[in-house]
Amino acid sequence: MAENIKEMTEERRAERAKVYRRRRILVGAGVVALCVAVGVGVNAMETAQAAEALQTALTAAETRQAERQQDAALAVRENRTVAETNLTAYVEEAAKEAETALAKAAAAKQSAPAANLSAGASTGLPANPGMTNAAGRALSASQTGGNFRASAYNGVTGVGNLSYYQSLNSDVKAWLRIPGTNINYPVLQNAYEDHYYLHRGLDRGQSYYGVLWTQTATQFGSGASLSSNTVIYGHNWKNCKWNAAPATYYAGQQMFESLLSYHYTGWAEQYPYIYYSTPSEEMTFVIFACFYTEGTTWYINAEGNIDSVISEAQSRSRHTFGVDVNSSDKLLTLSTCTRYYGNTDNQRFVVMARLLRPGETIGPVSVSYNPNHRQPNVWG
Repeated sequence: MAENIKEMTEERRAERAKVYRRRRILVGAGVVALCVAVGVGVNAMETAQAAEALQTALTAAETRQAERQQDAALAVRENRTVAETNLTAYVEEAAKEAETALAKAAAAKQSAPAANLSAGASTGLPANPGMTNAAGRALSASQTGGNFRASAYNGVTGVGNLSYYQSLNSDVKAWLRIPGTNINYPVLQNAYEDHYYLHRGLDRGQSYYGVLWTQTATQFGSGASLSSNTVIYGHNWKNCKWNAAPATYYAGQQMFESLLSYHYTGWAEQYPYIYYSTPSEEMTFVIFACFYTEGTTWYINAEGNIDSVISEAQSRSRHTFGVDVNSSDKLLTLSTCTRYYGNTDNQRFVVMARLLRPGETIGPVSVSYNPNHRQPNVWG
């Protein structure tokens, strides 16, 4: 009996041990399942947070990139504004310096003794107007940064001055004079560079106003030997205010500043002739067109295309001239800068004339305003 009880007790203990083991296994499995579930939830939460953080970072980067682009654009605009301001200040300062130098030269001229006006009294660059020697030749003045003032020569002929100026610079080839203006200068040509004298003076040094010059291919000599279209360039620094009508000639203008006087019909009618001299011949040209144009070369490269150039010039001309002109005529073209149509570099003011034909004489020229003249497409 006791043995039976003992066996039952051991069986019960064994059964209870099995039950305990099963419970422990179930509890362990439950704990593992719970941990797995919790881990999955945590990972999902962390993944969502990471995605949100990534999106936030991308948005911030895009915003920063846009801000940097805006900053760069603003910096470019500011730099451009500063550059334009500096350029304007430089031009104004240079113009003031030139005017001051002119005033000093005029004062020095007035105070100079009469003995200084004798022949051969000075050497160097050409003098201010009015200083001539006994032979009527312009006396020279002190060097001013490669620049020189308007010649003293006031006669109809320019040949008398050429040998003297050629002794200063062998590139002097011709003489140009327009009555009623300051334009009374030698014309220079470098043998190798078309625009060698763009920023050079008579002494080949750096110059603000420079000289009148032409291209290397331009031909000189008598009227019959000239190029089909002789193009002469000169600076206009002060008579080119933005969107403002130009001034007519006034004392102190340099190079082609007074060429803009031909903006006006009355002026063109009063002064329709241009005098051009080479060592071979004194020549007179009569104006047939005055116009504004884009800064292109249509009126420069005219060889073999003279009829088209003449037609284009007349259609653009602000004035209608009672002057007959055709492709057999020798043309003279004067070109300079302007700002009449806005603050851009891409515009020019041009005066075109033709050589007087054999038997023609100087006389009044009919000039009227052309209301239908074609304007350049250079508004700035």
